[in-house]
Amino acid sequence: MASLFGMAAVKSGDIVVGLRVADAFKKLSDKAGTPIDFGVGPKMFVPAALTAFQSSKTIDLVGITGPLDFDASGEVCSPIAAYTLDDKGGWTKTAVYTPACPSATGTWAPAP
Repeated sequence: MASLFGMAAVKSGDIVVGLRVADAFKKLSDKAGTPIDFGVGPKMFVPAALTAFQSSKTIDLVGITGPLDFDASGEVCSPIAAYTLDDKGGWTKTAVYTPACPSATGTWAPAP
């Protein structure tokens, strides 16, 4: 979903290509931007994000795993969790990736 928002955040009229999408990721983790929480469901967060982009505003993404923060080059700078679907239709956290910001490397570890 964050990748789709990155594409949507590319300046209107520009071609949506890799470097422009990476550059647009700066607009996704602005603490002063419009809060966008994936937990409220797409009927709520998608229109809110698109409205912000159409008004040349930034957003502050919060994903299912928590805040989604990116560095100046568009690299993830907050922990990301991997989930599996359990036998009751719920999500179980199975691993966590912790990036070593500001570099683009990090480590995966079993979920606590």
